[in-house]
Amino acid sequence: MKQIVYLAAFICAISTTGRRSDVDAHPVSTGRKLQSDAGSEDTRCATSSLRGYDCQTIIAPRKAELHWSLHQTGSGDASQDHVRFALVCHGVEASRCALAFPEVEGHMSPADAVTGLVRRTGEAAVELYRVTGREATLQSSPPLRESSVERVAGRITLRFSRLLDNGRRVVIDPQQPLWLNWAMFEEEELGHHGLTNRGLVRIHLDSGESENVTTSLYPARVAHGVLMMLAWLLCVPLASVWVRMAQHMDELRLKAHWTLIAVGLLLTTIAAAIALAMFLPVTETFHH
Repeated sequence: MKQIVYLAAFICAISTTGRRSDVDAHPVSTGRKLQSDAGSEDTRCATSSLRGYDCQTIIAPRKAELHWSLHQTGSGDASQDHVRFALVCHGVEASRCALAFPEVEGHMSPADAVTGLVRRTGEAAVELYRVTGREATLQSSPPLRESSVERVAGRITLRFSRLLDNGRRVVIDPQQPLWLNWAMFEEEELGHHGLTNRGLVRIHLDSGESENVTTSLYPARVAHGVLMMLAWLLCVPLASVWVRMAQHMDELRLKAHWTLIAVGLLLTTIAAAIALAMFLPVTETFHH
């Protein structure tokens, strides 16, 4: 019986690891050479295919790509230093594209989210939301700059610029990695984006490097399935067969029967917890 309990704990540990983010550090491809403050050439970044932007990264193949450029005056006054962003979402059915700035790296909330909505009627709007848990509240400040959204050939392109200071809320430091959440919505109304139409990207504004972060649910799904199979195809049937085959239910056989039942219930509970962790959007984060 101890072996089964140990196996359950091992599988549970694997499932927890599967919920962690896998950081895929993409080598920065040849492109525009960024200049550091000292004037020396820094790491190359992939050249943006959009006019007015320096760098780009493929966030999700055939789903989303991010373009950006850092603009600093170089003077003592940094109040106008800003970053220009463009998020391109691929998908004929998509109606809304969003880019969020989380307060805690890797988490979905709290965060400031900029969304670009293109309705089926052709009406378009760029909106700023404050995301806290289940709630997304429309905001009017700090105001967005150079914002626009359009749909062309099944692609939604959301553009805006953001001050580095941003009213002291989620301040951008060009010397530190910047974590961004992205999401794509099929419905016009703001809701849950699902498990596949979202992700996390980490960019380095000073060097142009980028790292895409994916959240694979496959190990957790496998662990859930294995645990349920062990519980209901092994432990519970074995406990039932053990009772039927035993001519005399002595104390040892009775203990074995109840032990198998208890292990089966334990495995079921662990499997249910894994399922809840996978599909509850409120507790969903990129780091657990």
